[in-house]
Amino acid sequence: MKAKEICELFEEIAPIEIGLQSDRDRRVLGFRFGNPEINVTGVGVAWYLAMEVIEQAIRSNLNLLLIHEPGLFYDNSSPWHTCLLQETNPVNLRKKQLLIENDICVYTAHSNWDLQRSVGMQPTFARALGLTDEIKRDIAVGIYRVQTMPFSDLIDKVKVATGLKHMRVQGDPGKPITIIAVGFGNMGFVTDGITSNNADAGIFGELGEFSFIAAHEADLAIIETTHLVSESIGFHSVVDVMKEKLPDTKIEFLEVPFAYKWV
Repeated sequence: MKAKEICELFEEIAPIEIGLQSDRDRRVLGFRFGNPEINVTGVGVAWYLAMEVIEQAIRSNLNLLLIHEPGLFYDNSSPWHTCLLQETNPVNLRKKQLLIENDICVYTAHSNWDLQRSVGMQPTFARALGLTDEIKRDIAVGIYRVQTMPFSDLIDKVKVATGLKHMRVQGDPGKPITIIAVGFGNMGFVTDGITSNNADAGIFGELGEFSFIAAHEADLAIIETTHLVSESIGFHSVVDVMKEKLPDTKIEFLEVPFAYKWV
């Protein structure tokens, strides 16, 4: 089966049209690199096109990569320091060389997977956290009711569900939690998503300092699970969905490792 045919099946679940207009305007949804006409030997699913993902794909003979994050190659235009051109960045050149040499094509599903309401990013992440009683969906944030517990217990449950030994949190450990707002990735100023939905706590991916300061000032409880973890969990369901459509095709989830340590 050709790569474009497999991705047409994927788009039956997460059409490009449900993605954000900004993603569609930037043309970051769909095929991004390589030849969509190739015959697929296997499909790799990953959160980001890290070097390790490309290397895993080569070892496993996977020549179609379904990637979530749209920034395939480093492209820096900061006014604060000297920036390399995308075409001269040595990491970009190495990634492109590996993709070309191994005839690998890359397709990205960003906001169309973020906003897929049944098996997409948010519901998959929430189910992994053991949250099933959804009472509201606020665009890409789910609002869940749980049996009342202290915030400290919720922290422990999230650690177990994500496998994280350390997390950044804000809030009174003894605060009773009944309603939880759950997001993923980096949603910006997330405290509004908690307050506007009358939630007691929020579980999100990547949080900035200002969100923690605002949560402290508003006496809100929040948990940061990292961009990588929250969205790796949320994108993992692509494997199961595609295996249902292509039971005879090799489909593997390729892990992106943490690039840092807590010390």
